[in-house]
Amino acid sequence: LLTELATRCQQGEMAISADISDPIDDSKGGVFSWGKFQQDKKDTVIVHMDLPAGTKGRQVQVDFTSHSLKVMVLGKEIISGKLVGAIVSDESTWEMSNGRAEITLQKQDEGWWDRVWQQDSPVDTSKFDCVEDKLSGMTDEQHSSMRSMVSRMFGTDDPTPGKAPTMDPNKD
Repeated sequence: LLTELATRCQQGEMAISADISDPIDDSKGGVFSWGKFQQDKKDTVIVHMDLPAGTKGRQVQVDFTSHSLKVMVLGKEIISGKLVGAIVSDESTWEMSNGRAEITLQKQDEGWWDRVWQQDSPVDTSKFDCVEDKLSGMTDEQHSSMRSMVSRMFGTDDPTPGKAPTMDPNKD
């Protein structure tokens, strides 16, 4: 059943509305020439920007408005533009970490962003809500082993030749 649901979701026949993006990671974002972004569906976008080597926090200026974001280093604009979605600028922050600017934007409205700045190319967000199908990538041997383990868990006879080992040393 899970495999069927995942397949239908991947084919666009259905969508799952639950936010499964916790924790925030690279699977729900994109990589661009300026760096990368990550997000959750509810309220957060994290922008990671590489800065020139040796850049100190006091040399960086980040300006937020509800619809735009500008990043400057030593008075030189690195990137600037209109955001793809509105943010709560008073609740958005930035910090330096390992030579990068990490900018945390608080979304005004829930939903997936397909990019940060409008001038960026959009990423495909259609599968962000799909449940990953862990079984489809298994080999025949792994499927066989899984059937064997499940059969032992339920105490049924295992029809699979070459059963996976059990925890009982007298049976293996």
